[in-house]
Amino acid sequence: DTVVYVDAGEIDVVYNVTTEVKVPEGLMEEDLARPVIVISDFETGRAEYEIYTFNRQVVTVPIGDEEQGGRESGVDRIAKDEIEREIRSIARGHVEVELHDSNTAVVWVEENDISTVIGKGGSRISDVEDRLGISIDVRTLADRTSTNGRGSQTGQTQTQAQTQPSGSTRTGGIAVAPEITDRHVVIPIEGHAGDTVEVRADSEYLFTATVSRGGEVQVSRGSAIAEELEGAIDNGRTVTVTPS
Repeated sequence: DTVVYVDAGEIDVVYNVTTEVKVPEGLMEEDLARPVIVISDFETGRAEYEIYTFNRQVVTVPIGDEEQGGRESGVDRIAKDEIEREIRSIARGHVEVELHDSNTAVVWVEENDISTVIGKGGSRISDVEDRLGISIDVRTLADRTSTNGRGSQTGQTQTQAQTQPSGSTRTGGIAVAPEITDRHVVIPIEGHAGDTVEVRADSEYLFTATVSRGGEVQVSRGSAIAEELEGAIDNGRTVTVTPS
């Protein structure tokens, strides 16, 4: 179809309107393909807008505005709004959303909302991720404040910089073998997705974290927590995790 806009008796702009089954502009996952109405400039053939359903809503998304001065693209704004709407329907307290790109985001919630938002075994946040096609990292608002300027925990892991009285040495726990990458210290904890665990070195308390749905805790290198954990690893101390 062709749409002609007329302003004051003059042709202002002419659009071509076509329908395609495709992954909308700005999204990456192939399983997000859907019917998309593409509105293109008649003269240049350049796509200007896309219209499609996103999380049960019909949205109109400008194409190409992500290149203008680093501003959020249309799909980023919509994704951020939809994530916030989904999480607010679950959490009781304050919610903040930080979109890293069109496929990953961080959600900050009150500490007492963490388990509710994540769900048993990470099931609830996984449902939200599947509906939106976006990987979501859930953290506490307190953690956002405490890690500001020191690096942050990533990879769908919410880490609390908590401390216990000096000398606290709860015994037991599951021995783990942390892996140090360029950006993170990764602690694998299979079978405990969504659980809150205490991380210790030779039974000395280090911090508390919520295990990601991928079955691991990731701590960004450069943060105070990561430095303490790396020091324990370098000194040959046994790192253990204990479900709370």
